[in-house]
Amino acid sequence: MKTAAMVWWCTLLGFSLTRVAHADALEECLATHEDAQANWRAAHFLAAKEGLIKCVASCPGEIALDCSTLLQRVESNTPTAVAVATDANGADVKLAKVTIDDHLVLEQLDGLSVPLDPGEHHFRIEWPSGESAEQTVVLSEGEKNRRVVFAQAPKPEERPSSTPQQHAAPPHPDARRTAAYVLAAASAGFLATFAIFAISGKQKENEVDRCKPYCLQSQADAMHSRYLIGDLSLGLTLATGGVASYLFFSSSHSATSVNGTSAFRAPDQFAVGIRHAF
Repeated sequence: MKTAAMVWWCTLLGFSLTRVAHADALEECLATHEDAQANWRAAHFLAAKEGLIKCVASCPGEIALDCSTLLQRVESNTPTAVAVATDANGADVKLAKVTIDDHLVLEQLDGLSVPLDPGEHHFRIEWPSGESAEQTVVLSEGEKNRRVVFAQAPKPEERPSSTPQQHAAPPHPDARRTAAYVLAAASAGFLATFAIFAISGKQKENEVDRCKPYCLQSQADAMHSRYLIGDLSLGLTLATGGVASYLFFSSSHSATSVNGTSAFRAPDQFAVGIRHAF
């Protein structure tokens, strides 16, 4: 008798616990169903889909059937987008990361569409080289496989400079004239040196003439040295004098010539030499 009573009480307790658990599950199921419907009306299709899948799996009878019907509508109306990227040469790129609304969605492009809620979304792509690009798109309800294309900018080609070649401007006439004065002064100095050593050499030549044939070699060497220095000074006199004359006359002519050019013919120069005999 006691055993039968105990069995009866255990059965009643189990039945009561089952009813409580069933009531809790039913209450949770109804809450999930209501949340899914609210997300559907707010166009939060991804959250609605997650709740409806749970509702279909856990809710009984008519509630599960209603969730299944709404789930089909949500899936049909959920827009999708496909990210596509090309490199600088226009070739398709696979190894590129895609971020949507600040969330990393793809580690690499696989050509598959990504479901998103209707509305505005911010796409960002990063190529293997580290370059990135961003784009904002607005997806409509029911829009499928919207292509979001990113093209990497081509590398700039090196182009020859279009700036005309700059030629060095000819010296200013004033600069030429200044140089002419400097060279003229140098020419005068060389001329004075020539005169000094020419006279000195002539004196040494006279000394050698008086002491022939008993002259020392040093006396002859001294004469030759003076004549050599005199000849070099004369050559420098003619060279610097000729350049000075050219610069002076060309500077005067270029000041009035067209485009700063002039034609100038330097006066003929005559070499003067000293002949001596020993």
